[in-house]
Order: sequence, then structure tokens, then C-alpha cells
Amino acid sequence: MAERNERFTPKFRAEAVRFAQTSHRSGHKVAADLGVAQLNRRPA
Repeated sequence: MAERNERFTPKFRAEAVRFAQTSHRSGHKVAADLGVAQLNRRPA
């Protein structure tokens, strides 16, 4: 079984972070736009 972090490519993760930081939308709306269940935020 693949590890959880391997579901998305590094490029997708980087673009998702950039979208979340610049979209001025809630985490739930960003997650829905990206087609993921939720966003797990980590400290920068």
C-alpha cells in the first residue's frame, strides 16, 4: 500500500499550497475546488 503522501505529486501539492495561500477562500472551499477531502495545514 502506498504511503499517504504519495497520493499526490509534489507538483500538485505545491500548486495546492499556492492556491490555498492566494485564493482568499476557506480551507473547505479550496479542498472542494481541488477535489480533495480536506486540507491538513502544517506550520510554515
